[in-house]
Amino acid sequence: MQDLIEKIMESSNLEKSKIEEKIEEKKKELPDISEEGIVRLVAKELGVDLLRPEPKELKIKNIVPNMRNITFIAKVTGTQPVREFNSGGNTGRVQNIILEDETGKIRLSLWNEEVDKFKLNPGDVIKIENSRTKKDNLGNSEARISYSGNIVKSDATIELKPAKDSFIGLEEGDDVLLDATVIHIFERPMVYYFCPMCRSRVINNTCSLHGNVEPNKILIMSGILDDGNTTMNAVFFGDSAKSLAGKDVEEVEEELKIKPVESFIKDLDILTKKFKIDGTTRINQLSNDLEIRIKKIERSG
Repeated sequence: MQDLIEKIMESSNLEKSKIEEKIEEKKKELPDISEEGIVRLVAKELGVDLLRPEPKELKIKNIVPNMRNITFIAKVTGTQPVREFNSGGNTGRVQNIILEDETGKIRLSLWNEEVDKFKLNPGDVIKIENSRTKKDNLGNSEARISYSGNIVKSDATIELKPAKDSFIGLEEGDDVLLDATVIHIFERPMVYYFCPMCRSRVINNTCSLHGNVEPNKILIMSGILDDGNTTMNAVFFGDSAKSLAGKDVEEVEEELKIKPVESFIKDLDILTKKFKIDGTTRINQLSNDLEIRIKKIERSG
């Protein structure tokens, strides 16, 4: 019974003596109820849910989509700008935070008032208490703060895995930092349109959820890199694609209206050129092959 009383103490901030007084009063009021039943009734009156399972503290590698009531410690390694959205006439804000520990990385999404409540910066080591997870649009786990969840600073030491300097032996979730040569760019659509509210792909200015919208645009390029040992497929999104092409999404969109993709790629003059790349490996959801998602790229030499 003492473990139940300790849970009540933790959640109610009442002294043990005060809780025991309430238990004795309830015993007199309900003499036919067992002691455990009395304790649970007192807990309920105090707003303490004894049925809620204890939060599970996990390493990131063990976090999968659709989990609840989990706790983990991680280092903030990246913060994205706050994005405003309008959905069904309701406006809101969201900010994505990249978290890592020695076993992997995960994205944390902060919504609306959480953005101001939890101001996080790269290098912060934090404990995320009572969170839940969902599957993001790439099939990876995304953490969110539950209604009763919290984020607190932690003095834990986290030693992140060093970035790999070779394509050989790469595994999913590895960071990669090396020089590589672009040997092929795939002749695929490079300008993608997505809904400003739900970020789903938009076709002919139509979102499957929000109907007719003015879409946002992103530049996406993919190809094959060679590090001198072997080759690896790579994907360039947004800023990294802009750095690779030397053009922003509007420029690429206009050029592709007047020339075929093959000519556009040839005119970029990037094939057989060497670049310094910074990226992370992931499994392509369609091909099930390992590829590198490039975060930063710049010409070598």
